[in-house]
Amino acid sequence: MNRRHVTWILAASSIAFVALCSLGIIWRASGDTSRLGALYRSEKGDTGIPGLSTWYEALLVNHGKMPVRVQVCDFIDDSGARGAMVAYAIEQFDPASGKWNMVTDLSNAKVCHPYPLGWVSTQLKPIWLWPGHELSTGEEITAARGFHRGDSLRFVVYADFHNSAGPRPQGFATSSFTIDEEILGSPDGYRVKH
Repeated sequence: MNRRHVTWILAASSIAFVALCSLGIIWRASGDTSRLGALYRSEKGDTGIPGLSTWYEALLVNHGKMPVRVQVCDFIDDSGARGAMVAYAIEQFDPASGKWNMVTDLSNAKVCHPYPLGWVSTQLKPIWLWPGHELSTGEEITAARGFHRGDSLRFVVYADFHNSAGPRPQGFATSSFTIDEEILGSPDGYRVKH
């Protein structure tokens, strides 16, 4: 074997070794959810619901240095736009017991299904959440879920949807927020998510 072939083999072997080591590091880190966190955003705007003007959204954020594999409900809405929603729940603080109680659960895999005037096609899908990036629950008018002025709430965001028979995945709670408005008139018949 001449010197040129030996150099080529050593270079190819070195590149393959570095690539395999990198893949191994990413593989090990892909299931590490320790660097995930959650936050919420709110903004004022027209909701179409008398008395309510605040839209809320929770975000799953990767604060780490490696990508993390998460599951989303990938959908196409009734306008043809693509979107993705992470699993989440809403908890309400009970001052009497000092505990957070789940009042709305959108973390079951069954919520990822088409519905009229909303999603026309859906699919649970694993994706990479890259460092510094975030995934949304989608905006909603949280107060329209029957809460009252002064209720203390928080979102809990999940990296995976769960099945009814399986255990609930680890949740990431946002900071709490207080509902500061109420529906004027009857609370029935309003659409919370658009």
